[in-house]
Amino acid sequence: MRWLEWFGYKPSLAAFARLMIAQLGRDGSPWRFDAEAGSLVNDEGQTINPGNMHMAYLAAPLRERGELLRRWCGFAIGSRQEIPDLWVVAQRKLRTVVRGVHDLALSEIDARGATMDLVRAPIAADFERRLACDFEHHMALVPGAKLATWGVDADTALAIGTRNVAGLSAVEWSDNDGVFLLSAPEGYTESYLLVDRVVAQLPFAAHAVLASPNRGWLLAVDGRSAAAVDMLAGMVRRLMESEPWPQSAALLQRGENGEWRALDAPASVRNLERWWRACRYSDQKAALEKRLAREHRDVYVASCGTMEKDGELSTWTSWAEGVVALLPRTEIVGFAPGDGEMLFVAWDDVVAVAGGRLQAQAESPPRFLVESFPDATEWQALALRAVHPAS
Repeated sequence: MRWLEWFGYKPSLAAFARLMIAQLGRDGSPWRFDAEAGSLVNDEGQTINPGNMHMAYLAAPLRERGELLRRWCGFAIGSRQEIPDLWVVAQRKLRTVVRGVHDLALSEIDARGATMDLVRAPIAADFERRLACDFEHHMALVPGAKLATWGVDADTALAIGTRNVAGLSAVEWSDNDGVFLLSAPEGYTESYLLVDRVVAQLPFAAHAVLASPNRGWLLAVDGRSAAAVDMLAGMVRRLMESEPWPQSAALLQRGENGEWRALDAPASVRNLERWWRACRYSDQKAALEKRLAREHRDVYVASCGTMEKDGELSTWTSWAEGVVALLPRTEIVGFAPGDGEMLFVAWDDVVAVAGGRLQAQAESPPRFLVESFPDATEWQALALRAVHPAS
C-alpha cells in the first residue's frame, strides 16, 4: 500500500493503523484497530492512540515515513522494558519532560476517573513536569511507586531528570523575524524550558515569553514588544491546529521570584487561552460521553462554545431546565428555561446566586454537575445581572 503514497495517496487513519499493525505484527503480538475508539489494542492490554502519529506521518517527506513507522512501532514493542529498581542505574536514564496536562486528563477519564500514579509536578497554567525513563528508543513515564523503591523523593528525582536533560548536548536558538525557535536534536526540545542556561542564551532573557504549543517546539519572543507577543499567540494557534501532539496554548514568563507564570495579557493571549479551553472541553466532552455510556448514566455533557465582542473572545455554555448536565467552567452561562427566552449571566454572578446547585467534579478542566434549575427567586436575581451576549 505504501507505494501508492508516491502517487499522492494519503492513507486514512484506518489505513495508517493497518500499516502499524503489519509492522507491530513482526513482534508476534496480535494487534487490532478499534475504529470507534480510534486506537490500536492488543491482548496484553496495551493501547496505542495513533492520531498524532498519523498527522506526523502525512506531514513527513515520503522518504522518511518508513523510518518513522519503524520507530513508533519500536516504541510500542520496547515499552515492555522495566524501569530499573536500582537507583544507581535508574538515575542515569531519568529525564524530566515538559507536557501539557490535557493528554493525561483524557486518559484518566477513559480509565473511569482513576488518577494516574506518575511522578509529576506543576509548572504554570496547564504545563507540568513529568519524570521519564529514557530507553534510547522509547520513553516510559515513571510511576510514583518507584520513588519508594529508589528511596528518593519526587523533587530530587525531577531535579536529576532536569540535570540529565541539560547535559544531553548543546542547543541553539534561531531568530525567525523576532520569534526565536530552539533546535534540540534529542527530541527533548520543550523540556529545555526547565534549563536556565538555555533560556539565558536569549538576547532578551530577562523579558522572555516562551511557548511550547506542541511536543518538539519551544518558541520565545521579547515580552516588551506587544507586536511580538501577538505574533507568538498567532503562531501558537496555527501550530496547535496543524501540527501533531498539541500541548498547551499558555504563554509563560518569569515572575519576580524566578518562577514561571502564565501571561494573561494582551487580548490576543486571553483569546488564545479561551480558544484552547474550548478545544480541551470539546475533547473532554467526547471522552466523558463514552464513559457515561459505558456506565449507563443519563447525564448531558454540555458544550463549551466561544463568542466574540469588540475583539474579545469569551467562552459560554448552556444550562437547560429539566436536564441533568455536566457544565464546563465558562465566562458566560446561558440559562434556557422551558418556556421563555435564554438569559445570559457571567459565571461569577451565577456562582453568587445559584452556586449551591453547582457540584464540582474531578475533571480537568473543571466541570460541575447540575441536577436542578434555579427557582423563581434565583431567576429574578439572575435576571438583574443579565448580560448581552456577544455576536
